[in-house]
Amino acid sequence: MVGRHSEVRRWDEVLDLLTERGHAVEVVGDPGIGKTRILAEFVSRAARRGARVLSGRAAEAGSTVPLHVYRDVLGERLDGDGPRPPRYDAVRRLLCRTAEQRPTVLVLDDLHWADPASAELTDYLIRHPVAAPFVLLLAHRPRQSPLRLLGALADGAAAGAVVRMPLAALDRDACADLVAAHGTAAHTSAHTSAHTEADVDRLHRQSGGNPLLLLALAAARRADPPQPGRSADRPPELVTSALLGEIAGLDRDARLVLDAAAVIGDRTGLETLGLVAGLRPDPVRHATADLVRRDLLRPVPDTGLFEPRHPLLARTVHEHTEPVWRLGAHRRALDGLTRDGGPLADRARHAALCLGGHDDDAVRLLEQAAAEYLHHTPQRVLGWLEAADRGLPDRPSTREQRLRLALLRGRALTACGRLPEARALLHDTLRRIPRQSGALRTETLTLTARAERMLGRYPEAAALLAEPAGPEPSGPGAGTAPGVEFLHEYGTVALLSGDYPAVAPRIDTAADEARQLGDHPAEAVLRALAGLGRAQLGDGSAAVPALDRAAALVDGLADADLVQHMEVLAQLGWAEVLTDRPTDAARHLRRGLDLARRHGQRHLLPHLVLGEGFRLLWTGGLAAAASAAREAAAEARALDNRDLLGLALALEAGAAQWRDGARDAGLAVDLATRAVRAGGHPHTWWHRSAAMVLAQTQLAAGRSAECRRTVVEYGGGEGLPRIGTVLLPGALATLSTAALLEGDLHTAAHWADRAVAEAERGAIGSQLGFAERARAAVLAARGEHAEALLLFSRAADRLRAAGFRVHQAWTLTLGAPLHRAVGRPADAEQWLRQAAALAAETGAKRVRERVRAVRQEAAADHAAPGPDEVLASLTTRERQIAELVRAGSRTRDIATDLFLSPRTVESHLARVYRKLGVASRSALAAALDPEHPRRPG
Repeated sequence: MVGRHSEVRRWDEVLDLLTERGHAVEVVGDPGIGKTRILAEFVSRAARRGARVLSGRAAEAGSTVPLHVYRDVLGERLDGDGPRPPRYDAVRRLLCRTAEQRPTVLVLDDLHWADPASAELTDYLIRHPVAAPFVLLLAHRPRQSPLRLLGALADGAAAGAVVRMPLAALDRDACADLVAAHGTAAHTSAHTSAHTEADVDRLHRQSGGNPLLLLALAAARRADPPQPGRSADRPPELVTSALLGEIAGLDRDARLVLDAAAVIGDRTGLETLGLVAGLRPDPVRHATADLVRRDLLRPVPDTGLFEPRHPLLARTVHEHTEPVWRLGAHRRALDGLTRDGGPLADRARHAALCLGGHDDDAVRLLEQAAAEYLHHTPQRVLGWLEAADRGLPDRPSTREQRLRLALLRGRALTACGRLPEARALLHDTLRRIPRQSGALRTETLTLTARAERMLGRYPEAAALLAEPAGPEPSGPGAGTAPGVEFLHEYGTVALLSGDYPAVAPRIDTAADEARQLGDHPAEAVLRALAGLGRAQLGDGSAAVPALDRAAALVDGLADADLVQHMEVLAQLGWAEVLTDRPTDAARHLRRGLDLARRHGQRHLLPHLVLGEGFRLLWTGGLAAAASAAREAAAEARALDNRDLLGLALALEAGAAQWRDGARDAGLAVDLATRAVRAGGHPHTWWHRSAAMVLAQTQLAAGRSAECRRTVVEYGGGEGLPRIGTVLLPGALATLSTAALLEGDLHTAAHWADRAVAEAERGAIGSQLGFAERARAAVLAARGEHAEALLLFSRAADRLRAAGFRVHQAWTLTLGAPLHRAVGRPADAEQWLRQAAALAAETGAKRVRERVRAVRQEAAADHAAPGPDEVLASLTTRERQIAELVRAGSRTRDIATDLFLSPRTVESHLARVYRKLGVASRSALAAALDPEHPRRPG
């Protein structure tokens, strides 16, 4: 009973009434809202209490048979020729005798179909309750119920004789729970995935919170997942059958009016219904009244308009209208809207649905509407453009118009996420446009390169943009919309390919020109790109002015203006994530997600979701980050973009690295390995980012040698020339930690010093925090505890200021033992308490385990066993490795001496750590020989 907990609780209160005189309970709600299901729950509870349950159901076909719903329950005992009041009183006495023998519940479902006699008998039983333990349980649709029944129930409720239980639509969270509860069994294969947050939003919106429609839509989606940009609104078969059953009994005029309402597709008045249906006013009025009584049409409050009960009803009716009649109805609707100056979108809808041949006026209308609504409803625009293509003759005089329509269609296909189709169409269009065609050629090059780029084909995109057709900064066309669009695409491809420094001056110049022209949207687009480019280069001080200006411009734009430049929100949000501005990033990424989902711009969803996901990961929202990763992966698969899929899997691995404990560290490594393998071009920023996550998971799992190999391999060698500058301090800090775990203090110091130098050059606080933490660990290994503590404290403060709560907590756990080493155990415990609190807030199990291990190590200092006792707990091989570690040998040296692989040595060493309750080589050496600590190096 998902979403019905309050109603279920009330059932127990109603069942308590069975110890008293009779009561009535009214369950009301729309079709499919769950009345029958909740009645079944009540019946089950009543039976468990020992009550007798009598059930009957009204039916429209039986509404002319007197007392048909009661006959369904009581049968021949209702027969008789006496006057009506005694007959009703006899029914009451019969129910009294039944309830006196055993508490009784009489359930009457679908009472809106009750015949007049049944309605009267129900009225009688409400006004004259059964004087015994008895509950009369009624379920009906109030919009379709007889007035006599509604009046009796209202009077009974006012008198306290009727308990009213309305069933409302489920809210969004309840819809999510219901879909999850019914969909778990359907998601067992590797090729299916649970509904994403966006899916649930769409299902909730389409169903209106109606459980029957919700589950039918969800089941249909699982059986036939919608393709990107294709309609997911087709009513599933289960819903279609139920709705067609409702309209089966309509007479001719009522069916024509309902068909007309479905053709119109929106709230409308009687005059328009008559125009489209082809009926005179009186038949329209009578038919509309009948449809309202049946709850197929509903009056719009405070207007003279009517609308179908639910959009799925309108779609079902529309699909089942007679095809030739439907064409004429749409033509009549279009003519009426054209005469009255109706909305452009409404006229385009009808033009597309009645266009059967060449029609220049209709094609011009569709092209105009497509250009107007392209960024607002790209999926609907695709339908208009496909219709326009059918209505435009293929002759030389229409060549230019066909090219314009093709470009509009390419834009719409891209926005809907149908990237392979967009790419094929745009390449074909580009082939038909001469190189010296100016703005038209530039626009086509830009759109084709965008499709290539969003498919992860960066070399192909760069090759297209290298054609000498794009505008030069400050040259002809640079300040035009096609010029700005070209330069933005040119810079974005360069950024993702690692070539942004070469194009940065050109982007800056174009942004300055846009500012001089007062073109705020264009300037915002270019400033956000410039800020992201500087951020990825690790130049925080240069990124800040561009991001400040871009944020001010974007925040000043209305949604209607911004929806035409949606990528600016993704790029601005990502840049703010990389430059430690999580609050600003959240504002812009969430605004982008809202607009992208609301307007169907699916091609941007994975970029926005990934930006928000990494913001959550770095600020400690680990559970939400994992959820974002799964949604981004689903969207990336739909777009067929391997780079985005790899980064989505890396995001999930990054969250798992902290959420899971040491026992499950290998799972995060496996997931990150899949992320790197899933990625596309190996030298892109996306792929290198996924590789750095893999290195971090390997380090967390104690696989220091693998970690080092990953960083060096994907960094392009020991100098890490391929690592983007923004990733470089973190990569160097990772190498330092890996070297320290292997006992190579000299190499660890080298990497840590370089990490600090790179981070200071970039001036990004979180990167400085990572670098200083690595240097602090090196100082601690050297025994320079006071200096290490100062650096750990500074690193924790930097990470706190940047919002990196999990890393702040981890830094505190690394520094806490040093407080004990210098004789300040209270300060050590204070740091551990802070770390534990942050771990609890973020769900970082790895941090909690580290806090526990540090405390256990401190407790062991008071009663440490002797070396012989410690060694006795180890196997022969573990003892050999432990002794070599105590002597200062590095992992690779131990592997050589014992003829083992470095990974095998690390596995043995991890087991030694667990058995001895330590977490580092220095702690291991102290545990084996407290009076002779291991020498550095």
